[in-house]
Amino acid sequence: MVKTLKVKAPLGGWNTRDPVSSMEPGDAVSMVNLQIDTDGVSIRPGFTQFVQLMSVTSWVNSLISWKTQYGERLLSAAPNTAADHRLFDISTGSASLIKSGFVGSKWRARSMSGRLALVNGGDQPQELNFTPGSGVTIRDLAITGGNPNPEAFRVIHVFKSRSYFATGDEPGFWYSEVNALGGTLIHFPIDRVAETSGNIIDISSWTRDGGSGPDDFFVLFLDTGEVIVYQGSNPSSAADWALVGRYKLGKVLTTTQFGGKIHVVTDQDYNILPDDLLTEGIQVPTKMSGAARDAVRRDASDNWQILFDPVWGWRIINVPAGNIREQHILS
Repeated sequence: MVKTLKVKAPLGGWNTRDPVSSMEPGDAVSMVNLQIDTDGVSIRPGFTQFVQLMSVTSWVNSLISWKTQYGERLLSAAPNTAADHRLFDISTGSASLIKSGFVGSKWRARSMSGRLALVNGGDQPQELNFTPGSGVTIRDLAITGGNPNPEAFRVIHVFKSRSYFATGDEPGFWYSEVNALGGTLIHFPIDRVAETSGNIIDISSWTRDGGSGPDDFFVLFLDTGEVIVYQGSNPSSAADWALVGRYKLGKVLTTTQFGGKIHVVTDQDYNILPDDLLTEGIQVPTKMSGAARDAVRRDASDNWQILFDPVWGWRIINVPAGNIREQHILS
């Protein structure tokens, strides 16, 4: 195990005149097998394998944490063949097959009333239930309404007791009735609202109180880098749905909600919303901005991930790098 700290100067040397791009000579651009500690750095502890998926032939594409009334479950999905992607329950450290024969395994998930809904942009959306006696059961998520192709949904979100869906390639989203996960959906176009004619590639929400309350905001991310923010609980009611903000952020690769805010990987930096939207995303770059731009130039796929370590207080960016992964850590 390497126990040395690698410190590299930026190309062209240290910039001592520009406070925006300057770095202290002691700052580490790269640390190998070391982790940040309160008093300096310590040796990285390594890892322990949790489970082996014996019936698949490629990488695990999804890990989904699902909180049920009976405790937390952990699901994973991976391809066996191009036409046989499989979904597993790995909660106990052994793999139990839930269903096979999917065309994709990059699932996105949201839960409501103990049920979990999954979408991947290629298969019929799925609904999962869990009871100790029956284990995990699965069926097609019931969806009706104006959308003729629910298999195209690859974005799902739950906001103020409604479920929301988007395909990623149209300027609009679909929403359910109150307290419904799927069901009859209604289309909400945004082409007259968006200034950049973009398509919705992600849906999220932020809140001022760190939880789910009346001050939550509904946030749409477009493939043009535009961010559109609504407030309210019923898109069908002009009295209870209002546009409150429109911003330009940059190309978004992935988003994660944590602590009442949205953490975002863009092609410019690792942003935190709404903080960075107060200045249209033009803030003093973080010390990771250069590494972020370089990493996105190498791989702008949908394989990025944002994780949080509550013990160390880290925000971990899981960066795709060919057949391996790098981690960018911010504390």
